[in-house]
Amino acid sequence: MASIQRREGRIRLTIDHDEQMAIYTIIQHLTRKLGKSWDPPTGAYAEPGLQEEYDKWVTPALAATRAAEISHVADIFAKTTPPIELTDDDALIFIRVLNLLRHVAAAEMGITDESWSTDESLEARHESEYRMLMVLGWIEEEIVNALESW
Repeated sequence: MASIQRREGRIRLTIDHDEQMAIYTIIQHLTRKLGKSWDPPTGAYAEPGLQEEYDKWVTPALAATRAAEISHVADIFAKTTPPIELTDDDALIFIRVLNLLRHVAAAEMGITDESWSTDESLEARHESEYRMLMVLGWIEEEIVNALESW
């Protein structure tokens, strides 16, 4: 059974190969659905000149960082033999990526607010995305718990 815990100063994801490949597939699937709507937000400044500078320098850097982090997490799942050992920095990257991908899965299901957990029909109508959302949520929550455990 899969587990995530802190061991010897690292976060250890103990999963079997099939679970690892399933998570990798989820990451790949949801990454393809990102699209332009998930680009970093604009409108950081009310003053047009400052906003132009932000858009020129910061927005591309945020997009590049996001792409690099997604690639990093996907590569770990694709290339690492279980168990997966994460530094605290890697764990924080995982949390950012998993959270983003959870938002993508939620958007695919039409979830727009926290009331989704009371909608019993969501699982039946969006079985695949619902499972992805649950898996990514569990991993994210367990990584946070492991980070807080020291």
